[in-house]
Amino acid sequence: IEAYGLVTFSNVAENMQSTKKLLEQVGYIRETVFGGLWDFSNNEAHSDSAYTSVGIGLHTDGTYTLDPPGLQLLHCLAFTGEGAFNQFVDGFKVAQTIKEEDPESYQVLKQVKVPAHYIEPGIQLRAEHAVVRENTQGLFEQICFNNYDRSPFMLSATEQSAFYKAYGRFQQLVNDPAFQVSLQLQPGRAVWFDNWRVMHARTAFSGYRHLAGGYTNREDYISKMLTLRGQTPWEE
Repeated sequence: IEAYGLVTFSNVAENMQSTKKLLEQVGYIRETVFGGLWDFSNNEAHSDSAYTSVGIGLHTDGTYTLDPPGLQLLHCLAFTGEGAFNQFVDGFKVAQTIKEEDPESYQVLKQVKVPAHYIEPGIQLRAEHAVVRENTQGLFEQICFNNYDRSPFMLSATEQSAFYKAYGRFQQLVNDPAFQVSLQLQPGRAVWFDNWRVMHARTAFSGYRHLAGGYTNREDYISKMLTLRGQTPWEE
């Protein structure tokens, strides 16, 4: 996960106890409006496309939260049908490409905070994030990109033109197959990825698909990584 932003697992027992055990290798499971440990299928239980069988474009999760989840795990428990190919893109690679090819657009992606929202009965979540965020050393720290949850917002005519140019270029590269890897989650297979770096998607499918999964926080991931290295933060 540290090197590539993503790791896959095979032969994971097809039950939620195994999902929970894997998630807790990093830290406690994060609670959200979707619960803690997920158990979901294409039953339309929430106002979210993950609970349907329609295709979902590339995005990061939680752009409508003040602190988007750090890691996300998806574990296939059952699948009888066709389709449902998961696609992943390294957002840092996309950002680096734009930084090299169009520095002005890269600055826009760093500076303009894009509002997002999630609404269902009794719930209204809203937050704003730049598409690309750097740390104090100028290294990529976070990608926040979800065109489906993006809210309307006003910019000046000049700013709007620059924003849509930059945002459109980001979307174009994300959808370029050269930046994508694809896999189909069959029962017993899981994928764990860095939601601050890797965008994910899913093609439409037929039949029945049952997944489990969950989020863990970014700080718990960093804590586990440093602990396994035997380092303290100031020794990075």
